[in-house]
Amino acid sequence: MPERFQLKRSRDWRMPEGALKASRGTHLGNPFRVYEHCKGPAGDWGVEDTGRFNLSIAHGWTRLGAIRFAIDCYRQEFDKVYPPDSTARKILAARLANTELIGCWCAPADPCHVDYLIEVAGEADPELVKSLKEMDDADA
Repeated sequence: MPERFQLKRSRDWRMPEGALKASRGTHLGNPFRVYEHCKGPAGDWGVEDTGRFNLSIAHGWTRLGAIRFAIDCYRQEFDKVYPPDSTARKILAARLANTELIGCWCAPADPCHVDYLIEVAGEADPELVKSLKEMDDADA
């Protein structure tokens, strides 16, 4: 089962070997961006679509509420693109299950869309996971 890790921008940092990047700009990235709408004691956090699904900007949450809303939006759109019983989702789940690390920019203590990708990896058929791994090893 894959684990989540945080991508970094530090000078010496390198992407771990065999890791999968799931940040915005990749096909598994979350296009729903969390932002601070207004500075204030309680804060006013919002979520905006970065253009892929054309959803409106919404705000009025706490920071954690906005993060959870962005992940819910991601789940809904992911499930439309990869319906639960589709062949594409079964293959993607097996590919994710064969990945050791999945990275995003989210802080490790915060919820992240990668947590959902790890759930999807848990749906993988063990026989398909094994077959894909054997195919990958044969190609290497």
